[in-house]
Parts: sequence; structure tokens; C-alpha cells
Amino acid sequence: MHRIAYILFTCLLLGACSAEQEVAMTLPQENDQLDFQTSVGNGSVVVYEQNYFNPGDEIRICCPEAHATPNFEDGADGMYIYTYKETTLQPENPDWSDWPYKFQPSASGGFSWRTLQPTSIYYVFEARHFPGKSYLRTVPVGQDKEEEFKNADMLIAHHRQILEKRGQAVQLTFHHAFAMVEITVKLPVSETAAAGPYPENALREVYMRSMLTGYTVNYSETIDNDALRTVRGAAAEGVGDEGREDIRMYRVPIDEKEEFETGTDDNGVPVKYQKYIFRGIVPEQDFLESGKEFLYFKVHQHGQSEEETTLYRFEPADKNLTLLSSHILAFRLDIKENEFDVAMIQAELLPWGRAEADMEIGPKSEP
Repeated sequence: MHRIAYILFTCLLLGACSAEQEVAMTLPQENDQLDFQTSVGNGSVVVYEQNYFNPGDEIRICCPEAHATPNFEDGADGMYIYTYKETTLQPENPDWSDWPYKFQPSASGGFSWRTLQPTSIYYVFEARHFPGKSYLRTVPVGQDKEEEFKNADMLIAHHRQILEKRGQAVQLTFHHAFAMVEITVKLPVSETAAAGPYPENALREVYMRSMLTGYTVNYSETIDNDALRTVRGAAAEGVGDEGREDIRMYRVPIDEKEEFETGTDDNGVPVKYQKYIFRGIVPEQDFLESGKEFLYFKVHQHGQSEEETTLYRFEPADKNLTLLSSHILAFRLDIKENEFDVAMIQAELLPWGRAEADMEIGPKSEP
């Protein structure tokens, strides 16, 4: 599983630091609390998630006892919230350039090595990051709003540190807990109905139909150190249709130079195309049984009133397609003028991050 973020817990015990410590920096030694130093997308995963955290962002940390399930809800016992405070690099301390983030404990306090309760052989750290700074019970359904789309994300981490490393830096590897669906569509545009059916900005809305918006995290399983725990979709409480809801997707802004391009149709006639990208976040889950549509598109056409749209649908016929935690299921789709089904040109399953073009790992399907 690709690493996304590393969070370093630096022990500030008097006399505990040495030249062989994992973090090559000098920090003030005042007490035994844990400071959180964070580096995002460092080393071999530099193409992923750089500049993910912003000042004021929070991480929630638990150090549960053996076989205990951590509780990340507001005010939970044994859970502390740390806040990112923008770090000013010091010229006399160049090593800080590798660790740009500093998380400090909130007013409720933070961890101390003196009070942490390890198992017989190691300390267990579980962590989550909620971009919306509040505990996430279900993913938002109105992700067509930018803030709700960002708040639908959740990062989780698991780390076991042996007792011999008590007081040394502890590294947490964060993973995106959910899956992302990305839709890319190009529509021909025209100024009049005689030249074509679609005006500019014809694709008004895209939504995922009948998705599980609740989730569960398996804390009873034994996983590799720093691995991603199993996160699966679950029925949301108090919601009809067996706990499933429609999720409106976020339209990603595109630079005008990339949004519009000129090509040719099947007859070689020059055509202007408009590109759309929509994204949505959901917990890992299976598609509904065969015959159930997955995606719906509301498309405005010439001759319709401003509020009127035509509904198109997409049903993934390829049974190899799947939604996986910490991955992006990316579609390139085609909407035909006289058909109400959307055709799939290409599908890729990519690691959730700033993946390069050669990092394709999933199935492709060509019509």
C-alpha cells in the first residue's frame, strides 16, 4: 500500500536525545510530552500528497491497550487532538526543511511517555485525520459542494513501536480510508441546436446512485505494521433504501486551455469539445447486483428550459471493476447524442495520490 503521510512523534525527555536518534534535529527539551513532527510525501513517495496539511488541521491519536477498540469521537477517553501550527524554518537548523509540519496538543492536553500503556512488547498507535475537524459517521452526500467533498476524505494510520524504542521518534504512515470515483467526460458543444444538441456547460450534475455512506474499521484484525486497516461501507442509520443514499459528485475546476479543445467527429467535421471531471468519495463497497445503474448524468440540451435536463445512466458491465480503499476508480466515458446509456471508453484503478501516468495498476476495458 502506498504511503501518503508520515507523522513523527518526538519525545522531549531531558537527556533522552542522542546523536543516533532517528530525527536529526535539535528541539527544546522541556518535559516528557510527545510533539508531533510531520513530513508529507517524503522520499520515495514524493509524488504523493505534498502540502496535504494546512495550518489549523487536526489529527486524532489513540494509544489503545491490547485488543481495545480506539474511540476517536469528540471527548473520548484516551484520545488526544493535535493541531498543525505553521512552522518557521530556522537558518541555524536546516534539518527542519525535511519536517515542515508541527502538531501541538490542544487545550485538553496530549500524550506523555510516563502515562502511555504499552502491551508486553510494544506501544500501539492508531490515528485518524478528519479534514472537517469533526468526527465522520457517514460520508457527506452533497459532495457537489467543494467543502463537503473535501470533508468526505478520512486518513487513518496504525503503528506498533517496540518498547526498546520508547522515547524515540514514532512514524505513522497515513492512508486514505475510502475510495474515490473520478469521471472524465467530453461533450461536443455548439451555439445552436442545428449544429449539435449540447451548449456549453451542458453537464449539470453527476451522482452515484444508492451507495453505502456509513463505514466500519476493523480493529480486531492483525495487520502488518503501518498497513491500512480494513475499511468497508456500511448502511447509514435512519436512511431509506436499506441505508443507501445518492451522492452528488464534485465538478473539478479545469483551466480554460484544457477545458475546451477542437477535434473532429466520426465524419471528419471539426467539432469543439468541452471536458468535465467529476469526483466523489465513498467507502469501499461492492457494486449493486447486475441491472442496477451506478452513475447518473443530468445533461442540458438546446431547446430545453434552463432548469430542464435529460437523464443519462452508466452501468459498469465489467465485473472486474471495484471500489477499493485508498484507490481511485477512474473512468473515461462517452455520452451519445441519441442514447441514454453512457459508454465506457476506459477504466483504471489507481493509487489515491498524485499518481504518474505509468502507475496504472487496474483493469482496462475498451468497447
